[in-house]
Amino acid sequence: MSRRFSNLASGLLAIAGLLLSPSAFAWWNDDWAFRKELTFDLSAPGANIPANATDVPVLVRLSIANFPYFADARSDGADLRFIGGDDKTPLAFHVEKFDPQAQIALLWVRMPLLTGGAKADRIYLYYGNPEGASSGDAAGTYDKSQAAVYHFAAAGAQDASANRNEPATITAEASPASLIGAGLHFDGTKSFTVPASPSLKVVAEQGYTLSAWVRAEGAQARAVIVAAAEGGRELMLGVDGERAFAHWRVSGRDVVVSQSQGTLTGEWHHLALRASAQSLELLVDGAPVGQSAITLAPVAAALTVGGAVGGNGFFRGDLDELQVAATARSDGWIRAAATSQGMVAPLLVYGGDAQKDEGGAHESYFGSTLRNVTVDGWVIIAVLAVMFLASVAIMAGKALYLNRVASGNRKFLEEFHRMRDDPSALERRESGLHPEEDDSAFESAKGVGVMAAL
Repeated sequence: MSRRFSNLASGLLAIAGLLLSPSAFAWWNDDWAFRKELTFDLSAPGANIPANATDVPVLVRLSIANFPYFADARSDGADLRFIGGDDKTPLAFHVEKFDPQAQIALLWVRMPLLTGGAKADRIYLYYGNPEGASSGDAAGTYDKSQAAVYHFAAAGAQDASANRNEPATITAEASPASLIGAGLHFDGTKSFTVPASPSLKVVAEQGYTLSAWVRAEGAQARAVIVAAAEGGRELMLGVDGERAFAHWRVSGRDVVVSQSQGTLTGEWHHLALRASAQSLELLVDGAPVGQSAITLAPVAAALTVGGAVGGNGFFRGDLDELQVAATARSDGWIRAAATSQGMVAPLLVYGGDAQKDEGGAHESYFGSTLRNVTVDGWVIIAVLAVMFLASVAIMAGKALYLNRVASGNRKFLEEFHRMRDDPSALERRESGLHPEEDDSAFESAKGVGVMAAL
């Protein structure tokens, strides 16, 4: 029994040590009062990305559900910082939106490496420095292969990459409440164009990637979502009927890869066209759905979004987060983008918040958890506490009872062996000799024997 209690005590002490110990990493900068832990789940139950992905711009969505501390950050989000898992290395990031009144934030952070198949990569979001100046770096959030990125903020369409491929014309309507902040709405007559530039050029040896979030309005006859075109050479991502297609045209020859299942109507989907020197691929929601052999040729590409190109019609529907890369992005890169940017984003796991105290020590994860407990949570904790106390009382009662039984067994055996070794003791008892000694011993033995039998 004592060993059982020892094991129980050791287990409780171990749990208490885990809960009450300070966080495992040093505090990056004492000028920041708070931090939030973020982990990336590339395992099969999570985003299911088996291969490594490098330099991926990951979307971090903050809301009252996962970040009830907007008031602890600066009203413009200037004090936000992303720090690597070593709690030392600053990561490039930028703020698309930070609205403490609506309690919504859209942040983009560049992840140097996401480990395929693992649930191990961790970073921290620091906040809570009234004197912190903005250090957001939109251009640095993307690698050198990123030709253009359009978030479609309420002010219009501006290229967030370092190349500044700004639109020449934009007649599509702004949609303030899109999938990721603001987006664009196309009614079948509007478009958005970007002039050709060196950074938008298609180079066969490097490949090309076009991607966007799309929600189509009904069946459409070969409508253009986005095309990179020059003369008779075209790379195009579009919708035919209710399904996506990827298209390569050169010298009057066409190669088309179409989505065979599913529909784009009514729901948001991440679409990607990936062209390499010898293949054209279509990916939907981060998964390849079709591929065909091509011979990619150089294109001094201008972008047309939603408008008619090469006999294909105007698009009807909504579009958000258009990205163009002058390289063929890897499967892991595209899937990481798709699984971090949607409303359901299994790639990113939002952890607890910690606070730096005045002495420089850090709040434990247990303390951080308590700060986040809701009223319903406290009710559950109270019920569990009552059940715990009841369990302790039952265990204590059982322990006392079993100790008494063990003691009775011991006395019974001692008396039994004494009578076995000295048979005259029983005769003396029956003859009345020394009754005060033998009677009491016998009654004691009989009592404990009964207890042992029980």
